[in-house]
Amino acid sequence: MAARPQLVDRFVVGVDVSGYSSRTTRRQLEVQQDLDEILTAAAERSGMDRSRWVRQMSGDGELAELPEGTDPVAVVGRWVAELDELLRDHNDGHAPGNAIRLRVAMHTDVLARSSLGAAGPALVVVSRLLDSAPVRAALAAAPNASLALIVSDAVYRKVVLSEFGGLRPAAFREAGVDLPGKGFHELAYIHVPGFPLAGDRGDPPGGTTAAPGGPSPYDGRPSGGPGGPAAPPPQAAAGPAAPPSWDAAGRAAPPSRDAGGPAALFSVGAQYGETFYQAQTIQIHAPAERPDPFGLGLSALRARRYAAARRRMAEARELDPGDPRVCYYLALAMLGGHRPHLHHRASVEEITSLLDGARDRLPEAGALWCLVLEDHRMSWTPHTAVPPELVRLVDTVPPDRAAEITGQFTAEENQVWRLLAARAERSAG
Repeated sequence: MAARPQLVDRFVVGVDVSGYSSRTTRRQLEVQQDLDEILTAAAERSGMDRSRWVRQMSGDGELAELPEGTDPVAVVGRWVAELDELLRDHNDGHAPGNAIRLRVAMHTDVLARSSLGAAGPALVVVSRLLDSAPVRAALAAAPNASLALIVSDAVYRKVVLSEFGGLRPAAFREAGVDLPGKGFHELAYIHVPGFPLAGDRGDPPGGTTAAPGGPSPYDGRPSGGPGGPAAPPPQAAAGPAAPPSWDAAGRAAPPSRDAGGPAALFSVGAQYGETFYQAQTIQIHAPAERPDPFGLGLSALRARRYAAARRRMAEARELDPGDPRVCYYLALAMLGGHRPHLHHRASVEEITSLLDGARDRLPEAGALWCLVLEDHRMSWTPHTAVPPELVRLVDTVPPDRAAEITGQFTAEENQVWRLLAARAERSAG
């Protein structure tokens, strides 16, 4: 007699690629490979081993059951942040049509093992949330976002409201997914990293509130008197731009934009059957300038996340084009951990142009400028004396900066690289 299935309580995650089916077969295969690498890297950076996740894969995403004892704060907080950063790095190097943008859903509940995998409410709920109209609308309304996250009420109450790990409840907005035909009714919360949502979670913009005893502006279920026809939830007051319209399948029409108006609007309300009722219009602003792009770029460079480092240093240069430190670190980021002679001429010219404006004020910029030119021209002269002026220049480079340069790549044939390596070693000794 077969053993009775055992219920286990698990944290489950679902991811789905937006716009996957519209891509060619070759591009779909590339997306699958890139996504697998990104999900694994995000887990590793968050202190998790994705090989221990029990996964049910589809072409455009997966459902994953996380191991017992997984810290849910690390998943909702750190893993989502790392995933967002990795997606941004990936998308920086791809045309918009080839970018990977994700819907991510999370829930915690029971499931049971089966011969074909697993079954139970944990997987049912996360699947419904992942495919729901509210999270699709949130991602569509923020075209520059890398992902939109939707979490169940259970995850919100147990994890987000703890405020552990830097989680901020104010960054989440309430939504409802109600599918009577499938017997599904779930309160959920949406978060779009880097795209703050205007207004407090409570009254909709414009001050629309529920009447005493009436339906909540977040309650997606139609209401009416006993035996009377059901009515949709109250609509939000008109804002500076019209909210998107919805068809019977819950698909959002492109949001209208007035000149000088908000970046995008989407409705957080409820999906009831096949119709999405707008209960609250949420305004998504373009992400505010992140504090200290120079510091963020430096951290990314030291972690060898070169795309992020280039992006942040470019932002810092826009703020202060004449800062020699920014030019130096942007040049290092553009090298991307590769020797200069492996780069195309146009790239090397851009790098040396950056360094040329900084080398009179920063000795490390001058040394890197010499290194790049020597390496790109492959003008190695191992049997000739090192020019005294080059020795004097390298001797003025701070040892930690010398180690910073030589730690990016190895170029032992290069005279400048060898001098910098010796400078760093003398300091370490």
